[in-house]
Amino acid sequence: MARIKISKNFEKQLDLGEKISEYHKRLGDKSPLNNHFDMKGFDKSNVDASNHNEEKNKLEKLAENETELRDNIWAGNVKDIRSIAQFLKAINKDNPHELGKWGFEVDDSAQNKTDK
Repeated sequence: MARIKISKNFEKQLDLGEKISEYHKRLGDKSPLNNHFDMKGFDKSNVDASNHNEEKNKLEKLAENETELRDNIWAGNVKDIRSIAQFLKAINKDNPHELGKWGFEVDDSAQNKTDK
């Protein structure tokens, strides 16, 4: 017996929905889907889901752009944070826990060479 494969990918499912709708319309009154499925609702859902998918794609692109801008702006601060940590560590050699007051997490447990 033949198996019907339906992709889990949204875009492929949407494409399949559009093909079903197109063929249903082509058959018109002879379509076996008549009186069994709400094809007007099916078509509306195809359009609505497609519109939301397009908006999702735009927002994902916007999010990627914003993440890149954020990362580029923040890169200098990351460098400064590391420099500040090293500076404070150098001036507090005898009491590295002072860095905790600045918000740094201080871990003075023994480290394995593989932890680095």
